Amino acid sequence: MSHNTLPLPASTKQTNFGYLTVERRAAKPVVVALGIEQRPPKAGALDCKPEGCIVKIRFDNDPAIDFHALPVKNWPGRVVLQDSAGFLKAASAKKRIEVGFQDLENGYATYQFSSAVPLQFEKIK
Repeated sequence: MSHNTLPLPASTKQTNFGYLTVERRAAKPVVVALGIEQRPPKAGALDCKPEGCIVKIRFDNDPAIDFHALPVKNWPGRVVLQDSAGFLKAASAKKRIEVGFQDLENGYATYQFSSAVPLQFEKIK
């Protein structure tokens, strides 16, 4: 979870939360999703068209990598990365993940995620 302050006017500044989810189920492909809790409505919302959008992800201090993402019809406010294997490979040895995307209300937004140790991915049988 990322904790951010949206660049709104001082009188309406609000905290916004971003969620980066890695879901792995047996006999199914890994899903990497980015979701933004929208407070107030539309503020901090991902600007992702039905045909998709680009999410820039930087792992530690490495150069940012462009990932194509698609909105999820039954999961409002979230997008799923199309190259989950590439994400897992890059994230497996890193502690900090910075996600940048176009925000409907505020232009380009950056959310930072970190962990005390690099992400651990277990194989599911």
